[in-house]
Amino acid sequence: MAKIGIFYGSTDGNTERVVTQIQTLLGGEPVAVLHNVNSASADDMQPYPYLILACPTWEIGQLQEDWDSFIDELQDVDYTGKKVAYVGLGDADGYPDTFIDAPGIIHDRIKDKGVTVVGQWPTEGYNFEASKG
Repeated sequence: MAKIGIFYGSTDGNTERVVTQIQTLLGGEPVAVLHNVNSASADDMQPYPYLILACPTWEIGQLQEDWDSFIDELQDVDYTGKKVAYVGLGDADGYPDTFIDAPGIIHDRIKDKGVTVVGQWPTEGYNFEASKG
């Protein structure tokens, strides 16, 4: 069984393209399995020791619509021993005060549930004022 579950929501296809590239770079489906949150459940997350949660930020700091419907599922996952990385897409020029807020909103839901967060990305080169991500 694959060790990495990649859970994503994608309205326009941008996030889906990004996570498909990540899946390929990680070694394909034997290593990482894609799960669109529009048809996923907490049970789908449970078997993976590693999770990648990918969500674009919509409008003014909002979750993508499928994540908005899925986010309550996160409460039903046992995160003991799990490592989680976040992937966020957003528009720093159009929304500099809420750039990449969606991953921060997701993190706020699970940060006190024993999750270990891994991965960082530098902010150099991005022009934004604030971000929950």
